[in-house]
Amino acid sequence: MKFQFHYLKTTLRFSLVLLIVPVLMSCSDNDDDDQVLFLWNQTGCADPWETGPSDSNEATMEAIESYLSENGVGNVRSVSFEFDDSLATGCLACSCTTGTVIYVETTVSNSSKMEALGFLREV
Repeated sequence: MKFQFHYLKTTLRFSLVLLIVPVLMSCSDNDDDDQVLFLWNQTGCADPWETGPSDSNEATMEAIESYLSENGVGNVRSVSFEFDDSLATGCLACSCTTGTVIYVETTVSNSSKMEALGFLREV
């Protein structure tokens, strides 16, 4: 009798785990198919989050995330930076591009907001 009770208890636990794990995984908010990448060409001093090329990437990243949050863009997955020499301009005006491309990964549901804010969808 003691063996049967232990067997039943173990089987019940195993069955619960088999039922609960798929449910928890289906509730995950991390759906890679729902991601889209946007880009922004950094300017000398005309970016709306008020950082520029002299600020660190970390400070710029925090400013971008705050700016996007304030403008209703949630679920920002990542912000990264890449230098493209062909985009660097020699002028010193605020609107001139520095050559740094800022990439922001977010959900597809934010696409219209990102485009309205001036971000370009990466294709």
